[in-house]
Amino acid sequence: MNQRPEFWIDTLNITLPPGFEHRAEAIARETARQLARMPVLRSNQMANLSLPAIRVGGGEANGVIARRIAGAIHRRAMIGAQQGVNDAD
Repeated sequence: MNQRPEFWIDTLNITLPPGFEHRAEAIARETARQLARMPVLRSNQMANLSLPAIRVGGGEANGVIARRIAGAIHRRAMIGAQQGVNDAD
């Protein structure tokens, strides 16, 4: 039986600029929803995944910010999977 690749995140820590405190939970939830929609070509395990700073503007909608964060996470995770990075070894 062929198993479909999966993308799991146990803990997601997002640091947002000052003034975003009241939006943080909504942005984190939308980031998770966006990630759930993205294709996963290969399963991989990584203990940590860090990203460079992502610019956000105060006038941007939560969904726009979440898509940008999710896209950066997805790209970094898929690059690690293509390179065979596996912290479980």
